[in-house]
Amino acid sequence: MIDFSSKIFLNLEGVNVMMRKFLSSLLMAALVVAFVFPQGANAQVDEEVPVDEDTVKVLSAIENMPDKIIFAGQEERQQWIEDYTGLNIQTAPSETPTYSIQASWSQVATCAGAAGTAAVVSLTPAKVFKVKAALKAAGGAKKFVTKFASAYKTFKNVEGKPFTTAVNQAVARAAKEAGPDARVALASLFGLSTVAGACGWIFE
Repeated sequence: MIDFSSKIFLNLEGVNVMMRKFLSSLLMAALVVAFVFPQGANAQVDEEVPVDEDTVKVLSAIENMPDKIIFAGQEERQQWIEDYTGLNIQTAPSETPTYSIQASWSQVATCAGAAGTAAVVSLTPAKVFKVKAALKAAGGAKKFVTKFASAYKTFKNVEGKPFTTAVNQAVARAAKEAGPDARVALASLFGLSTVAGACGWIFE
């Protein structure tokens, strides 16, 4: 008489061995992917954005502005930025923030002009001081604005975050080494409508 139960048992054992081998191979493949792609398959890589060098100049001027200049007054801050960058910042409240290169008659609304005007007129000395601290903590103006622009485009254009949320999260990513108050001040600078409107290379 044929013992069918033993054959069924052997077949089931064979299936179990094959299943264990399959699961083992699957686990090994998952570990390889984890090591090769440590951020994970769904991680979003920030888009690389060409940096506007004039904006970097103005932010560098803020980053390196002496504390006594920050707290001295608007005229002193404006003079420092102009001397440091070679850009002539226009700060009339009723006008669109502009700058002109010294030795040139042309004036154009730019991100650099908006950022410079904000540092002179729109932000309090205490906030300018915190922006300076945040830029230094982030590794410098160019490093910060490069990371910020890329992160903003990810949060706003890819993930669909509202403007303010995208700005705050981009600042948090680009200046994660800075203190919370310094990050808030930096976010308030880039959250200004004049800055957002003029800095198309970041916000469009």
